[in-house]
Amino acid sequence: MIRLLRKSPLVVVWASVALVLLGVVVWASRQVNDPLSVYIRTDKMQHIIAFGVLGLLAATMRSAGWRIRALAATLTVAIVVEWIQIPIRDRTASLSDLLASIVGAFAGFGFGVAARTTLALLRERISSAGQAQPSRET
Repeated sequence: MIRLLRKSPLVVVWASVALVLLGVVVWASRQVNDPLSVYIRTDKMQHIIAFGVLGLLAATMRSAGWRIRALAATLTVAIVVEWIQIPIRDRTASLSDLLASIVGAFAGFGFGVAARTTLALLRERISSAGQAQPSRET
């Protein structure tokens, strides 16, 4: 475990941020009245934003394996959030909320992957420009 943390400290950052966000999402989903509606008016946007952030964080993982695991964890959380609302009076689990969470997760993940790819291409271009060909002097 320690060796893994030395190689990929970003996993710890992702897990920490994800746990805090997960805590907020689970707490909000267990309330009778939606406490987040003051800040984000529509329920679907709350799902898209919350899971978009988790998807974005998943895309920041160092390896493809960790990215897939983090995205799978995000999708699992989306299912769990809907499931825990079933026994709460005045709250309903819904397929449309789950779909909004999934859309948010994939949108955030896609944005993150696009940003990673763009940064990698820029780094490659900058490093190749820094290694300019020696001039031919005769």
